[in-house]
Formats: sequence, structure tokens, C-alpha cells
Amino acid sequence: MSNILVTGATGFVGMRVIPRLIEAGHNIYALSRQNIPSTHTVTYVQCDLTNPADVEAAYATIGDVDILLDLAADIPGKRNAQETEADFQTYMDTNVSSRTVLLQHFGKQLKHIVFTSTADVYGRKEGLFEINEQTPVNPSTYYAVSKVAAEQFLQVWAAAHGVELTIARLAQVYGGGDVPVKFIPMCIEKARKGEAFTLYGSGEQKRSYIYVEDVAALLSAVGERNGLGILNLAGPAVSLNHVLAMLEQSGVGLRIEKKETVAEPMSQVIETKKMHASFPDVALTSLQDGLHATVESYG
Repeated sequence: MSNILVTGATGFVGMRVIPRLIEAGHNIYALSRQNIPSTHTVTYVQCDLTNPADVEAAYATIGDVDILLDLAADIPGKRNAQETEADFQTYMDTNVSSRTVLLQHFGKQLKHIVFTSTADVYGRKEGLFEINEQTPVNPSTYYAVSKVAAEQFLQVWAAAHGVELTIARLAQVYGGGDVPVKFIPMCIEKARKGEAFTLYGSGEQKRSYIYVEDVAALLSAVGERNGLGILNLAGPAVSLNHVLAMLEQSGVGLRIEKKETVAEPMSQVIETKKMHASFPDVALTSLQDGLHATVESYG
């Protein structure tokens, strides 16, 4: 049994991690900007990570912890469809600078940090882009820049303090309740509104999708292990056309308008050998089952 601090506890992934930690019998302390009543299994503390006074007060309430499961992040699409320079400052404040204050207080007895990053840190390139944990980072968005900065800060801090570190770079995570700025929730949202979805390119470009419940299962199991360094969390790569066909089988009637592009959009294929070697007993949800559950969650 460990004392585990979870940031972003009420977010898309965090809300699914908490029940798994409860089942494992850990002492759970959860930070959220929302005011959530504590239960007999989880101590919730309202805390804005960008407010040093909030973090100090949270530490006064919680005290030292063994594991930090750091899921909180400012992500694209919350304010604008397209990123702006103002978004970059918010990303840096929330995703990077807040960690210095967080670790100033909660880092004193810490044994392991599990930080959720993104496969976006690898950037983009034309054609087939095959990725593994050794692929150099080359961020192409303000959000990805902030995640690279956070990763590098945590690597330096963890090395200096002798703390185990796992940086989980998440691929295309999908599931019920996600904001409609990614491909799958956008398709479902468009179908619900009776609007057409614009697909750029042939639709044969590939992405590596992973169901949110699988991400929660993997993240909740990481903390009790030694640090794994960089770890890609992804499912098998499939074409967007294949995803659309699976959505149709799940009852999503979507009208597609395809637009040609000068060059075929990037296909991102993420290698998962390290993930499967580290968690040989975790069976990922099939895309068909995951999409069916996602569609059902919308009612």
C-alpha cells in the first residue's frame, strides 16, 4: 500500500484511474480544480496547480506521499480551435512552471513520479512516421513544446533527487466524455448534429489509438514499479477509414466529405514493444469494443 497523489483527478483519464487505485488498496489523495467531497477511500483537495498558495495549502492538508501520478495538463481545444501565442503561455504555466512548486512541497519523500505526456512530442513528417521511445522529439505545436519542457524538467529534477521517473507518452486516447477536438469524438459529435465531417486526404493515413480505460489500467499499475523512463502507450495503428467503418458498425451514421491534399497526410505508427514487455498481463481493448462503448456512452 502506497500514499499516492493524483493530479488531474477529475479529468478524462484521472477519473478512470482513481477507481483502479481504490481497488488496489492505496491511500489516495486527489487534486482537482473542482470542489469534490472526500470519501472514505479518496481525500479530494481543491487546488489550482498554477496558484502556489493552493499547492502549499494542499501539502499542509495531505503531507508527504510516495508516488505522484501527474495527469493534470492544459490541452488544446479548451479555448480555441487553433492554438495561439496566448495558449502557449497558459501551457507553460500549467504544464511546466506549476511542477516546480508542486515538487518543492510534495517532492520531499517522493519515490516515483509518473507523468503523462503525449506522442505529439515526436512532431510530424510526411508519409509514414514510425516511432519508438528512442525517436528524437521534434514538437510542432505549442502544446507539444510545453510537454517536452515538462519532461526535461522532470528528468533533471528526478536525477538530482534520486527519484524514479516514468514518462508515459500517450498516443490517440479515445473514450466517452472526451472533448470533441480529436478525430473520434469529432466524428460522433458531427453525426449527432447531422453535420458532415471533412476528411482531408484519402483516409488511409494511420493513427495508433488506445482506449482510455486501458490507459487508466496501465498508469495505475506503473507507480508500484521502478521507473520505466520514456514509455509509449498506444494501440495498433489503423487507418482513419477503418475507424470510420468501425464507427458505422457501432451505429454512427456520419456523412463524410473528403478533400484532396497536395501530399498524403502523415501516418503515425507507434511501436509498443516496451509497453507489452513491461505489462505482459494487460490485454488491450479491441478498437471495435472500445468504439462501441464510446458511442454508447453518448446515449
